[in-house]
Amino acid sequence: MTKDTPSEVWLAADAKSIITEHQKARRNRQRDINSFADIMHTHHEQALTCGILLLNIADQFDSPTRDPDDITDHPHIERIIEEIVDLFDSIDRAEGEMSANLDGAGVIVVDHTNLVDDIGETELVTDPPAPQKGDRVHYRTFVSQMADWYEDRLL
Repeated sequence: MTKDTPSEVWLAADAKSIITEHQKARRNRQRDINSFADIMHTHHEQALTCGILLLNIADQFDSPTRDPDDITDHPHIERIIEEIVDLFDSIDRAEGEMSANLDGAGVIVVDHTNLVDDIGETELVTDPPAPQKGDRVHYRTFVSQMADWYEDRLL
């Protein structure tokens, strides 16, 4: 590949969230991100593709897919969040090469309840099971890696 000043730069990010119904949504979000990267690379081979996932660690929430009085209670939400973080970390990456795989993924964990009687502040979660500094899916690590891939691939 010849390197020169790019005439076009394609950076495509797909932002998804899992706020409620974690067990159902995890595989759907994984498929969404993988399909997104594949489609983008089919149309723009040099595109940098990434996925950003927002996870809610609240142990109770009111799911819009359930009856109004059916409050979801997750006594094991930390384990579930850890499993989802691991799932997104395991998505195949392009590792700087041209491929149909995702170039990078970042995970952000928040604690947000949407219960009418208990709506409070949304808090950013930085303690485990949220990704830790240096983890491939930690937001700052992910942004830094994407900047490196951009420089390597396009400059």
